[in-house]
Amino acid sequence: MNRYLLAIFIIFIALTSCNKDDNLYDNNGLPSVEFDSETGIYTVKQGRSITIIPEYKNVNNAVFAWTIDGRLVSTSQSLTFTSDEIGDYFVTLRVDTEVGSVKDEIKIEVVDLLPPTISFLLPPQGLKVKKGTDYSLAPEIQNDDDDNFEIEWIINNKVVGREKTYVFNEDKIGEYTVTINASNDDGKTSYDLKIQVLESEPFVVSFLKPYYLAEENVRYVYPGQSVFLRPHLEYFTNPTFKWSVDGKEIADASSQTYAFTPSSPGNYMVTVTVTENSEHSDASVSTTEKIVCVTGSPADKYRPLTTSSVQKCNKVYEFTPAPGQFIYAGGTFGYTGNETTMELAIAFAERNLANEWYVSLGAWGGSMIVGFDHSIKNLKGDDYDFAVQGNAFATSNEPGIVWVMQDTNGNGLPDDEWYELRGSETGKSTTIQDYEVTYFRPAPYAMHNRYIDCFGKEGSVLRNQYHSQEYYYPLWMSESYTIRGTLIPGTMSNSGHAPYQWGYVDNVGNDSFEEPYSNGTAQKNGFKISNAMYPDGTPIMLDYIDFVKVQCAVQEYHVSFGEVSTEVFSIEDRNSLKNK
Repeated sequence: MNRYLLAIFIIFIALTSCNKDDNLYDNNGLPSVEFDSETGIYTVKQGRSITIIPEYKNVNNAVFAWTIDGRLVSTSQSLTFTSDEIGDYFVTLRVDTEVGSVKDEIKIEVVDLLPPTISFLLPPQGLKVKKGTDYSLAPEIQNDDDDNFEIEWIINNKVVGREKTYVFNEDKIGEYTVTINASNDDGKTSYDLKIQVLESEPFVVSFLKPYYLAEENVRYVYPGQSVFLRPHLEYFTNPTFKWSVDGKEIADASSQTYAFTPSSPGNYMVTVTVTENSEHSDASVSTTEKIVCVTGSPADKYRPLTTSSVQKCNKVYEFTPAPGQFIYAGGTFGYTGNETTMELAIAFAERNLANEWYVSLGAWGGSMIVGFDHSIKNLKGDDYDFAVQGNAFATSNEPGIVWVMQDTNGNGLPDDEWYELRGSETGKSTTIQDYEVTYFRPAPYAMHNRYIDCFGKEGSVLRNQYHSQEYYYPLWMSESYTIRGTLIPGTMSNSGHAPYQWGYVDNVGNDSFEEPYSNGTAQKNGFKISNAMYPDGTPIMLDYIDFVKVQCAVQEYHVSFGEVSTEVFSIEDRNSLKNK
């Protein structure tokens, strides 16, 4: 065959072949097909119909064949497709004429119906408002961008609003049910909101327990040690504070935090009275905390190493993560999905730590408390007393703050005083101590996880494309829960999260070392007990510790990485090898 005839033959073959761009042009009377989708992909919702009508040329007396998985589904020029099954369907169209044939393939994606979903950011004790006071109700609604989206607010079977925000104001005391109906083309969703209307504001003053499972809220210290008391407040907008000890008012104590330092053993009752100073109220609420100043000295409760002592922590006392993308994530080291109690969550954390698998603490404030079969001694030297293993590397740092505790009351539980270990961000104007966040369980679960902080700022731990499990919220926690700790500023950028100088878990600082691997595997940070401090930043000299708490220190999110979430693989006593 000469070159000229060969060229004609190649052109003919090309024109009768399938075009990958879904644009097949006619030539010499050959049929051609052009779809109106540039990608060749069509999307339709579950149970809905879609009709696909290509543009044809040269199809006189043509035979049309639409097939799915080799099964003929239509012989018409157009295809009407419906499916109740979610998934991808690959459709082949073949057109035959006397001149020749053409064949092409498209994909139809059948996706979920997306009716509106409604969630509310509510106070932990439920929504309670003072009679005759405006209260703006602004739910988070997903899938509300449909042109046919509608919403209505109903009280006592009467529609009272049709906007996304509704201002509630009732003069009668009692419980009200506000029903929100939201609809779009995919369906309708209803949400019932219970609101208690009270004579006065529902102010709440309480002290947070030292750990989640603590049976009583009692503080234990040795003589000469200080207890820093700071009440948790709800519904206050402009509070003032008065403190008293055993009924005697402390003249110079007028801030939210009060440092009480008993000089001798005994029981002390410390009371705080909080008064709201606003145009709507001057109400006062009081609460009392019991302080037990124990007899003896810390040396009396020191637990020395024995021949059977192990270097690593041997018990998890509490696992209280914040919502996050790795909560209920599967995989080799993941959850079973049955972790619905604190006991089961603790068992999960203990299993992973024993195997040096990761335990994610979720977003800011998420924490884990561990203990050892001996006390970790403060050697007061240049070496680190203990270490925490993370998985940080140069551009991936998810810092966690470390807290330590002595078993002051000697009951073997972490219900005494926590002391934060100093880090490079301690004392900076950008670091916030006594920061609080309340997280709320979403309904339905497959939604962003909302929170509100102690400054009234609302936010969400966002779901992402990489982790599609139903729950980001730890189901062993209550409908809402409040976390207190220290917040340090984030350093997130498009290239990752930069490290801090020192003092944090899961962070490549100058206290980071690796044994024996690199690139995030077996990365460890060393810690010195001598860096323990009171909440006001002054040091406290602890000769030893019994418990360690690691807490995520940053509230930050990036679309490419998700939320910053501290990962812990192990916690070990570095001094045990030297003193065993």
